[in-house]
Amino acid sequence: MPLASNSFATIWRRALSNARLWAVNARLWAFNRRRGFSDSTKNPFHGPRRYIDNAASNFAVFKKAAELYPHQLTTNESSGLRTKPFDRNRGHPTFFASMYAVLNMIQLMDLGPGATVVEVGSGAGWLTEILLGLGYIVNAIEPSAAMVDEARRRVRLFEEKTTLPVADSVRFVVSTLEEMDLAELRGGAHAILFHEAFHHVIDERKSLSNAFELLREDGCLGISGDSRWIPGKAAQAAAWDFWDKEMSRFGTLESPFTREYLSYLRALKKYNSTMV
Repeated sequence: MPLASNSFATIWRRALSNARLWAVNARLWAFNRRRGFSDSTKNPFHGPRRYIDNAASNFAVFKKAAELYPHQLTTNESSGLRTKPFDRNRGHPTFFASMYAVLNMIQLMDLGPGATVVEVGSGAGWLTEILLGLGYIVNAIEPSAAMVDEARRRVRLFEEKTTLPVADSVRFVVSTLEEMDLAELRGGAHAILFHEAFHHVIDERKSLSNAFELLREDGCLGISGDSRWIPGKAAQAAAWDFWDKEMSRFGTLESPFTREYLSYLRALKKYNSTMV
């Protein structure tokens, strides 16, 4: 079996561990949606928060960069966007890492048939396609209109190929989560999923506040496929270099969080449900 090799086993353990970690957080973050964040001024966070701090002060700049991102890709990069998550390199490392993280998260969320899922940062729609194929009602939130156009095309082709009537089960919203109109879906989502997207969130406080407004009282929030920022860890220098190059080239926000800050944000909530 492929997973018998050391490299595949390492990818599996990392992906499974990350999915389990965030799914645990997701269930712990299930809460009474009518309660907002508690007053953080009474217990401010001390310490590093994320790779690029106070990104919200440049909200318009980062948002515009996200909107323009698809237009700055090379021909090969655009092709990769359309064919994601497939990876034709030897061993297919990014394919397995992405699929294990996503599938383990979906399984651990344990959603019922026809559950309503909000996918934040849905991009070109490869995960949207999977969620629709599993029978969920999907609200795909994406700031780039070009990305949404590609996702619509992907969903249409998926419907033609499978004959599943999935087009009626998806709603695309061209917006950031921070600026999204919550009225239509408030309190109606069984789950909110950030896959490879949470580090792009510009205003984490506003995003999480809106996310919890969208959730049902027994809903859950999951984050998968995201790196953590570990300040001062030399072994992470290659990741820092990658984030810097991406931001320099595209202007998009590449800003993972520290585990401690995410735990702090979670602690600002008051919970009335338990981990499943």
